[in-house]
Amino acid sequence: MKKYLLIKFLKVFWLILTLAYTFPLMAQLNKIPVPPAYEGKIQIGKLWTGNDDFPYTTNFGYIGYMDYPGGSEDYYVSLFSLILSGNTATQQNIVVDLGANTSSGSGVNTFGLQRVDPQQEPWEVHDSDDFHVFWEANASFNGNPWNLRLNTKLRAWSLEDYDDFVLVQYAFTNTGTTDITDFWLASSMPAECGEKTVENRNLDDIVVFDSQSGLAYMHDDDGDNGLSPYWLGQALIKAVSAGGTSDDVETSTQIWNTLHYYRWDNIPNSREALYTRIRESVSGDVETAAGVWDVFSGVGPYTIKAGGDLEFTICYIYGSGEEIFPNLASACSLLENNFSIPAEVIPPPTPTLDAVVNGPVIEITWSGEQSELQLDFAGYRLYKSDLSPNGPWRLLFQDQVPPVRAYQDRGQVGYKNYYAISAYDTDGNESSIWSTKSKIPQGFEAATFPENDLDKILVIPNPYIGNATWEVNDYENKILFSRLPEKCTIYIYSLSADLVDIVYHNVNGDPTPDANATGDESWDLMSQNDQTVVSGLYVFVVVTESGEKATGRFAIIKGEK
Repeated sequence: MKKYLLIKFLKVFWLILTLAYTFPLMAQLNKIPVPPAYEGKIQIGKLWTGNDDFPYTTNFGYIGYMDYPGGSEDYYVSLFSLILSGNTATQQNIVVDLGANTSSGSGVNTFGLQRVDPQQEPWEVHDSDDFHVFWEANASFNGNPWNLRLNTKLRAWSLEDYDDFVLVQYAFTNTGTTDITDFWLASSMPAECGEKTVENRNLDDIVVFDSQSGLAYMHDDDGDNGLSPYWLGQALIKAVSAGGTSDDVETSTQIWNTLHYYRWDNIPNSREALYTRIRESVSGDVETAAGVWDVFSGVGPYTIKAGGDLEFTICYIYGSGEEIFPNLASACSLLENNFSIPAEVIPPPTPTLDAVVNGPVIEITWSGEQSELQLDFAGYRLYKSDLSPNGPWRLLFQDQVPPVRAYQDRGQVGYKNYYAISAYDTDGNESSIWSTKSKIPQGFEAATFPENDLDKILVIPNPYIGNATWEVNDYENKILFSRLPEKCTIYIYSLSADLVDIVYHNVNGDPTPDANATGDESWDLMSQNDQTVVSGLYVFVVVTESGEKATGRFAIIKGEK
C-alpha cells in the first residue's frame, strides 16, 4: 500500500506545473522538471495561458495565451493584469499599473502619463541571477521610492476537473524602511466573449459578480447560437482579511470587496480615476446589461509593514456556462491540501504524441515511458476528431499491457485529421488530452501519392458549396486537386476563357512544395488579382513538365454552408 501511494505521489510532479518568479518585464522560465512551457506558453490543461509576461498576460501577438479550450485560438479575454495603489510616508495616492488597458498589450505605458505624473508609472526591471528576476518600484517617484517587490507563482493542472483554471500567487515584499499604507490590489479583466469568427463578438458581453462565491465573471449575452458558450472570470481565493496587515494570517473567506465595470468608451484616463475606481465597494450580486465592458475587481485596504510580506492567490477560470462554479469549487479545494490533488484520482503521466503522413496513411506514434513506469498503468487510448483540434472525439484505438505505441490510420484526402493520446490506470483514471504533449493542434491531412495517369485527376469537393464542411475555419476556404502528377502547373479559367489563377505543384513558383511527393495541391479560391472568386463553372488545365495536359471542370456555389 505504501508503494502504491508513493507511485501516486510521484505522479503529482508530472501533472502539476508550478512556475515561480521574482519578476522582470520579460521574465525567464525557471528550469524545473515539469512539462515545459513553450515560448512562455503553459499548455498542459484545457486552459492554455502564458507566463513570460506576468504579472500581466496578454493575447496580443501570441497564440496560446488564455486560449480556451486549448488549441481553439479562442481567447475571450484581452489580458489579465494588476493595478496597485497605496501610500508611503513621503508619497500619497500612488498608482502602479502593471499592464491594464494598454492598446498594444505590452504592459508598459498605460495612458501616456508616466512621464508627466510621477505617481503613476510602470515598474523598473531588475535581474538578480540567472533564474530569478523581479519587478521593483523603487527607482523614481520624484526621489520618493515605493520599495515594493513582487514574486509570482503560477500553477496549472492537466487533470479533468482541475484543468479549467490557473492559480496565481502574488507575494509582495516591502523592502523599504517605512510602512506602505492603504494598499489596494485590483485585477483587470477586459473581455471579448465569443468564438473568434463571430463578428463584433464584444458588443453584447455581460459583467456579473456573484457575492456568494466571490467570482467576478463575464459571458456573451446569447451564446452566439452555441458558438460562444464559455464564461470566464477571476476570483480571489486566499488573502489576509481586508483591513489587515502583513503580520496577519491569510484566509480563504476574503473575496473581492470592490468592483468597477465600465464601457470601452469610458476608460479611466488618469491616475486619479484609477485611484478612485479600484476602491469602489461592492455589496451583493451585480449583473449588467449587455454591452462592451471592462471590469476591475479589487481588495483592500492593507498595511504592508517595513520588511513585511503580503500574499494574494487569484484564480483565473473558465467554464461552459454555469460549470464555471464547480470548476471554482475544485480550485478552492486545492487550498485545503496545499495545492495537491488527491492521490487516488491522479492518472499516469501524459504520453507525447507524434505523427507522420505517408500518402493516405497517417502513422501515429507516442512516447509513454513515464506512463509505463507506474505500477497501476493499464494502457493507452487514442482518439480522433474529423472536425477540430477540440473534438468531438471518438475512440480510435485502445490497448492494454503489454502496451503498443503506434497506430496506422487511413485518413480521408482533403480533410484534417486530429488525434489525441491518453494513458489510463487500473482505477480508470485517465490523463488529459488537452496538453500539447497529447495532441497536435494543427492536425494532419492525408494525401494521395503522385499519379501518372492524368485521367484520374480529381477536384474535391465538386461542386464546392459555400464554405465546404471539411474546412475548419472560414479563412481556409479552398478546393483540393488530387491525384496529380508529382510536378505540374494548374491553370484555372472562367467559362469565358479568362485566366483566373495559376497554381504551382512542386515546381518553380510553388510557395509550399511537398517535403515528400504527393498528388495533392489546394487552391484558396482567390484570383491572381487577390479577389475572391464568384459562383460559376470553371475549367482547369493541368500541364506536366513534359508538356502533357489534362482538362476538367468544377463548380463553385457561394453563400451556403
